[in-house]
Amino acid sequence: MSMTLDATILVIDDNAMMLHLATKVLHAANYDVLSASSGRDGIAIFESETPDLVLCDLQMPDMDGFAVVQVIRELAPLTPFIFLTAHGDEKLRRRGIELGADDFLLKPIHRKTLLAAIQGQLAKNAKQRSAISNEHEALAIAQRRLMTLIAHELRTPLSSIKLAHEILTKHRGKLSEDKTEKFLHTIGTGTRRLTHIIEQMVLITQLEMQILTHDIIQTEGLHINIHELLSDALPQARTFIPEAEGKKRVSTDSIQNLLVLCDINSLRYALAELISNALRYSHEEVSISVWESNSFCQIRIWDDGDGIAPEDITEAFKPFSQLEREQREQQGMGMGLSLARQILEVHGGTIEIHAGQGISGTEVLVALPLASNTYDYYI
Repeated sequence: MSMTLDATILVIDDNAMMLHLATKVLHAANYDVLSASSGRDGIAIFESETPDLVLCDLQMPDMDGFAVVQVIRELAPLTPFIFLTAHGDEKLRRRGIELGADDFLLKPIHRKTLLAAIQGQLAKNAKQRSAISNEHEALAIAQRRLMTLIAHELRTPLSSIKLAHEILTKHRGKLSEDKTEKFLHTIGTGTRRLTHIIEQMVLITQLEMQILTHDIIQTEGLHINIHELLSDALPQARTFIPEAEGKKRVSTDSIQNLLVLCDINSLRYALAELISNALRYSHEEVSISVWESNSFCQIRIWDDGDGIAPEDITEAFKPFSQLEREQREQQGMGMGLSLARQILEVHGGTIEIHAGQGISGTEVLVALPLASNTYDYYI
């Protein structure tokens, strides 16, 4: 018993008999069928009717199947495309697959073989489209969440800055020195928070717009001593967190002078995020060490905090994620680790977090490709 399938098949073949037989088989299987006796006619029909799958002969006089699949792939990259041919040359098959064909069937083709191939490709295509739809939906949700977070994170410090400024202006010369310092501190804290948010937004935009990519870094990046970069990242990290946490001790006794090729602003930011996380979760101490291994600059950032549960490590890298939100008063969009990882990856680097299993506290390991030491570097 045949099953009704909601799909339209375009058959392109200059052999009238083959075109008739294929159409008859597909109609019997309850497919809607469009037919074309030449490659050019097939493309014209495809553009106007947008079928769900294309069956195409390989050798046709006006425009062969290779030319047809190239045009179809430009018009619709996901539409299944199956070649029909009497020639079993492996080179032809390989070329067809390279150009974008999904399958390659040899004539004469048994009815069951043809229908099984079509059903398999349609099922595969449905899964692909569903996955893409889910990705688009997840992206849309993430974008909405990001906009909500940005609005909240911008308004909160702006409100504090505005209120402190109004009080200072209204009571100029009348406030005690302690109260004046308090309101100036509020303005400073809010300003640092806004600066952090804006830096994140700029970097997110650069990554999304492909302004910051691995290729661009390779051609336009600068060589810098990692010691100098970390020296600049540390004070930046302290501005990302509450003042008390920023005063914790950081040990930098074991840092080799190694060169890396980088976009300085973004890599400094990524390292600052990792250091600020270590400071936030440490009890008293953070240590940073750098060494060379297998042509990579290895950076270890360790804190003496309570550590992260293994099941939370993956969660920590997700956008908008903030661990222990209930136990800690946290500010920010929860983009720090996720953004830092993206920046490290476009630099050709990696990041790992280790906690538990014999490790006290939390250990963050970063690996960045070493630059050739024959280049000058900039600090």
